Amino acid sequence: MNIAKVWSEFWFRPGSSFDLAWLRIVLVALQCFVLLSYSFPMLSYVLALPEYLWEPRIVLRILHLPFGFPSIPEEGTVIAVFWVTFAFGILSFLGLFTRFSLSVFALGNIVLQGFIYSFRDQHHPEAIMMLALIALALSPSGRVLSIDYWRKQKRKSVTDSQSVALLDLTESYARWPIVFLQLFYPLMYLSAVVSKMTRGGLEWANGISLQYHMILEAYKNGSDLALYLSQFHYLLNFAEFVVLAFQATFFLILFFPRLKWIYLPLGLCFHIIIYVSLRAPFPQWIVLYMIYIPWASVFTWLAAQKVQAKSEYTNA
Repeated sequence: MNIAKVWSEFWFRPGSSFDLAWLRIVLVALQCFVLLSYSFPMLSYVLALPEYLWEPRIVLRILHLPFGFPSIPEEGTVIAVFWVTFAFGILSFLGLFTRFSLSVFALGNIVLQGFIYSFRDQHHPEAIMMLALIALALSPSGRVLSIDYWRKQKRKSVTDSQSVALLDLTESYARWPIVFLQLFYPLMYLSAVVSKMTRGGLEWANGISLQYHMILEAYKNGSDLALYLSQFHYLLNFAEFVVLAFQATFFLILFFPRLKWIYLPLGLCFHIIIYVSLRAPFPQWIVLYMIYIPWASVFTWLAAQKVQAKSEYTNA
């Protein structure tokens, strides 16, 4: 067995250019929304914090090399980085100079998030989005559905038959970013299980931890839903066991693809309920489930249904 050939076949066999481009459009649009709705207010908040709280994250230290230990940047510099990042996000969404725009957009987001986390407050929902943006920047995500594609096609003589084949277009390097993210999800969930088991074991699923967070959310933000749900201890106890089982076995969809039609709806319900009841900021985890859907096939099927319906209507 040629291991190199198997490895190359796994990552780089032809994949749908449409699926990759659609992923770029949706994720960049989401991240631009996150920048405006979450990152900018957070930047304003941390910039007002006392300087002694500043502990630069490793990513800022690396980017600052070889100039030594980074000092806290000026407010004007941070705001300038934010708007440059957002501007390149718009270019990435439109697909203009796609790879370069996405590279700047990904780097800007990493710097901004690293700056926010440098004030001793860290979370984990943003990590997968940062990795997704890097993967998109390294891939031909502007091959279609982009201004780059439109400009390229305008220089050619394109017939109608060629333009219809957009959904069928494949490319060797279009598949690996999607596969990478598909593999990352199970690892992320398994990491969550390991964290729970090493810190509290099965005692984590005693219903009390989730009940505590529900009550805390009701107290902090006046959530009536969280207060209502906190009354049902045994229900929350059962829910915690379901969460553990879901996270520990999610990897099975890699080996049994049909299971995704069970796991994906269950995961969406899980994340949406957590988002609504606890206001846990995990929109990235919800939207990124799209990586498991073959969008080119879906749109092809929908187009075929439309043609069929039109034909039946005409013949009626």
